[in-house]
Amino acid sequence: MKILIREFKRYLNKENIIYLIFAALISAILIFAFNYFGNFNTKLDRADTSTLDDVTSLAPTTTDFYKLYDENAKYTIINYFSLDCIHCRRAYLLEDKMLSNLKGKVNIIYRHNPLASQPLSASKAVMSLCVHDLAKGDNGKKDEVYFDFIKDTFTNYDLYNANNKWVENIAYKYVNKNELNKCISEKKLESVISKIKLENTLNSIIYTPTLILFKNNPAPSGAGEYIRKYDGITENGVVNIYKWLIKN
Repeated sequence: MKILIREFKRYLNKENIIYLIFAALISAILIFAFNYFGNFNTKLDRADTSTLDDVTSLAPTTTDFYKLYDENAKYTIINYFSLDCIHCRRAYLLEDKMLSNLKGKVNIIYRHNPLASQPLSASKAVMSLCVHDLAKGDNGKKDEVYFDFIKDTFTNYDLYNANNKWVENIAYKYVNKNELNKCISEKKLESVISKIKLENTLNSIIYTPTLILFKNNPAPSGAGEYIRKYDGITENGVVNIYKWLIKN
């Protein structure tokens, strides 16, 4: 025993202690990662009952704008986004590449959440609603034009623009220029966006993108089992959630 203790003390020189600390740190990180990602599926399947009351008013409905809707889909995602949010932009463009795999798996409902830190985002949101209202055709066609406009805006986004004239030029591709300008100047949809911003604040939707995951389908009165809320998630986090939903 004394021999073992003596050899151990000899081994504990300064250099070896550093190696031991480093190994212990790596082990701790690996254990944390295993526990976190190993429990990911469990977390998605378990309702957070402590916040169920908080999301009652946020439940999906069939009157929402949606990117992809399938009445047989197992999950519905509410995506609170801003047209000036860089992570929303990247997540949207990545998601667009996954749509064929998401079909039949997920309903993706988009709701605006313009932020005070993004002063041009509210007017972009108003413009998008004008595009939807002025688009020709039934509601399905209007939704298609609405999301084509959003995709076009996100694809051509220029962070350094001092105004939204470039967004207007994109909108002119989809709707009549004079009608769009009239819609914007009447400010009716501006009050709609202001109301949305207030409701989002009251419901603690203060980041973008914020995702809320429900199981089962939306209904006119609001339905679906609340699963989890993801505040201010990154584009990689959004993609990882979609990948999990595709597999499940």
